[in-house]
Amino acid sequence: MRHATRDRLLHLGLAVHPQHSLSRSVSRLEQLPRWQGVYCLLGLGSRGLSTAPWAAECLVKSILGEPLPEPARLLRAIDPARFVLRNHVRA
Repeated sequence: MRHATRDRLLHLGLAVHPQHSLSRSVSRLEQLPRWQGVYCLLGLGSRGLSTAPWAAECLVKSILGEPLPEPARLLRAIDPARFVLRNHVRA
């Protein structure tokens, strides 16, 4: 069984803190409260074999605080908080 997300993009990065409430002013991923020390690498789906090495390298660099070589647009697209933000903005 290969688990995938609704938009078929993986989740990679810091998780959203589950106990924080979001204010109306939150409109960007950077404003969401993150759960420090809890990282996600999920939803690789059918592309897992080809994307897992790249995703693991990005995850390790993120944990170590090293700069990621990927464009910011790509990192925002695979951020695990994207669905939380979409639901918050739509509400």
